[in-house]
Amino acid sequence: MEPSVEAMKAQLKSWSATIDDLADEMTRAGAQPGFDKVMKLDELKALRAIARTKLDEYEASGKEGRPHLLQAVHGAWSDIERALPKPRHRRHQKP
Repeated sequence: MEPSVEAMKAQLKSWSATIDDLADEMTRAGAQPGFDKVMKLDELKALRAIARTKLDEYEASGKEGRPHLLQAVHGAWSDIERALPKPRHRRHQKP
């Protein structure tokens, strides 16, 4: 079953918001972010650009071309999912 382009756009928008939030946190903290944090943010931005490009190519292709591009889209999605920080679960503190 072919994934919905709108669903993929929504996922990419969500990831973009997460990446933008991380960038804001780095500048809001007041301290100079370390080299590793800057590199990680640059990696996330690059992966976002790749995912956006693959999605644009997928959307622009005709029905016949989509199956061939779907693997590239899935690869870009997997790369960005692996690179994004995992959500932190907060423990409930007892009163």
